[in-house]
Amino acid sequence: MGDIMTVDNRKKFLINVLYVGSLLAIGVFAARFMFAYLLPFIIGIGVAFCVQKPAAAISGRFRLKKPVCAVILTVLICAAVLALSVLAVLAAGNRLVTLIGRMPEYLSAFENWLNGIKNLLSANMRSEGGDTGYLDSVFSNAASGFLMRVSDFVTNTATAFIKGIPAFLISSIVTVVASCYIAKDFDRLKKFAGGIVPVKTAEKLSKVKKILLSNTAKFMKGYGIIALITFIELSALFAILGINKPVFKAFIISLVDVLPVLGVGTVMIPWAAIELLKQNYYAGFGLLFGFTAYIIIRNFIEPKIIGGQIGINPLFTLVSMFLGLKLAGIAGMILSPLALTVIVEYYRSDMPT
Repeated sequence: MGDIMTVDNRKKFLINVLYVGSLLAIGVFAARFMFAYLLPFIIGIGVAFCVQKPAAAISGRFRLKKPVCAVILTVLICAAVLALSVLAVLAAGNRLVTLIGRMPEYLSAFENWLNGIKNLLSANMRSEGGDTGYLDSVFSNAASGFLMRVSDFVTNTATAFIKGIPAFLISSIVTVVASCYIAKDFDRLKKFAGGIVPVKTAEKLSKVKKILLSNTAKFMKGYGIIALITFIELSALFAILGINKPVFKAFIISLVDVLPVLGVGTVMIPWAAIELLKQNYYAGFGLLFGFTAYIIIRNFIEPKIIGGQIGINPLFTLVSMFLGLKLAGIAGMILSPLALTVIVEYYRSDMPT
């Protein structure tokens, strides 16, 4: 009888694992689809949700209709975000143009560096009586291959940047319009969605929403602490390397590090490469060393800090971040601990005490 119960328990456990795994797989694919094709509307829902309470407060104080207040707040928020986005795009475009303009200088520095290595090897081989004829062809092929790859990379990046501007503008317009419509009719849309969703499902979604909202602030606090640590690390590194305006540059890179997909590496690796091409080896290797130290420290402290904030064991946080990275990239790595927290707290609340 005990063996039968054990077999039954194992079957139930396997069924539950398969069930949860299937739900997670469906959720990942649905999230990727929504973010790929429905991102403006997802942003619109988020903005509309955020403005509801402020809109209700303004409506009660100034005796204006709540939908009107919601639309005005939505327009102001979207205008501020779009202004910052346009400034970021213009700054990126300016940097790209500057990089393209100085590319011949960097490529010339790289050729000089390569020729220096070739001459050093040739002198060493000649001193030992070796043949140095093949070195010219090897280094010539290496230089031409590198120049071709750099040229292709710069051309593709510039082309993708220019092609992406119309799509960015269209997506921005759709996001603003969708946000205004959703904010204006938020209460009716909420009531409509509540009418088509079964009662039990609505109760579960309500519980998930409460858990999500209660842990989002902790989640953001954790990444705020990480951003502060990153800022302190980079400020110290830049000061040691003698880089101009170390605190300001560390602050900007720390902000970039908070954004999904982007990170410290998107700034520091190209920066280090440029310094090495300019033969500023102290700054170039210093930036590479600092970036390596940052990666090691970040991978150690992130699971511990985020896990401590949301109440999950750092090991489980690390596992969830790794799986999120494999399934959905950087965004998945950042959001996976929050998803794990929602799942754990949801099932923990149903357990008998």
